[in-house]
Order: sequence, then C-alpha cells, then structure tokens
Amino acid sequence: MHILLTDVLTCPRCGPNFGLILLSDELNDRQVVRGHLGCPNCRQSYPIAAGVADLRQESEQSAAPRSGSPAEDSERAYRLAALMGVTMANANLLIVDADGALPPQVGAILPQAHVIGCSADVAAESGGEGFVSRVLINGLLPFRNGSVRGAAYVGIFSHELAREAARVLMPLARLVVDSAGEEAGEVVRSLGFEVQLEQDKVVVAAAPGAG
Repeated sequence: MHILLTDVLTCPRCGPNFGLILLSDELNDRQVVRGHLGCPNCRQSYPIAAGVADLRQESEQSAAPRSGSPAEDSERAYRLAALMGVTMANANLLIVDADGALPPQVGAILPQAHVIGCSADVAAESGGEGFVSRVLINGLLPFRNGSVRGAAYVGIFSHELAREAARVLMPLARLVVDSAGEEAGEVVRSLGFEVQLEQDKVVVAAAPGAG
C-alpha cells in the first residue's frame, strides 16, 4: 500500500469524515509493507500485512472465488484501461472487483496512475505490476468524499456501490460498471451521472459535476 493512500482512507466504522492514522512497522520506497491504520475516533485498529490494508469489519473472511483465468484477466484489464479513458498524469483509479485480480494487471498497463484495488480478498496469483495499492473491504468504500480523481470501476454492481461511487468520485470523473443488469443505467442516472455508453452489460458514465 502506497503511503499516499493514507491521505484519503477513512474509517469504515465511523464514516467518510473520520480519517485514519498510519503506524508503519516496515516501509519500502514509500510502500507500507507492515503496520496498522488507527481511527482516532473509535480507536479501531486495522492491520497492514504484505502491503495489503485490511479494512474489513469482521476478523475472518472466506476467500473470494477466482473470476477467470490469467489470460482472461489480462484481456479484461486492457478493455478496462480503455474504458476508463484516463489521460491525466498521476490519476488515482479505484477498482472494485471480486478477488483483486484486475488491479495489478491495470497497474502494469497504466504505470503512471495510482491504482487502488478494493476486494473482499486478494487472489493468490494475480500477476502484473505497477503503482498499485490494495485494500480489503466488506462494506462501504473507505475513502474521503471526492477523493478519486481519475476513474472508478465496479465489477459487482449494486445500488449501494453506485451511491458510494457518486460520493468518492470527483466531479466529471468516469465510472465504469461491468456485468451490469438492465437497471444499472437508470440507477446511475438517478444519482446524477451522465451516461456516455450503455451496451453489452457495460455502463460508462461521468460523475455529477460541481454544483
């Protein structure tokens, strides 16, 4: 997990108004390898192990199933990188997927971007490389309002995640929804997104503008 991520992480118990404080035990080239994130409000401590911040609210989670083969993951990653349409340097990209296989693949394709992967678990062999931070979650997105200035990808669509994407994305940042049901387009429109593409179970939309 890159140390810059601590600027936007928030406590999943207390909500987006409560940031976390980093206590690092091992730091390697600005990557936090081991340590803890602490909430000054509720005093909850969240561990960082092997570079992965565990912000799940239960102590035990079962591993998420693999979504596809490495070749399929690579194909999905190139497709996602194109759909995200990132042009700015040093953008942060939020990727919410089932098993954490996509973030390192996208990180290898877009090395100039900070890829933030959120999943319930991390695939044992996900491959790829790049500027990638990993966060384990099992609920709301633990980020400050408007802190994602590049794009967000949601691979497991729900009304709750769509609302969270609207909250964490900067105005006009892009949302990509994959494996979307027929209602996904209407849901994101109701949240103020401007839908730019809607076909083959994919929805691409721009986050609500300022004001």
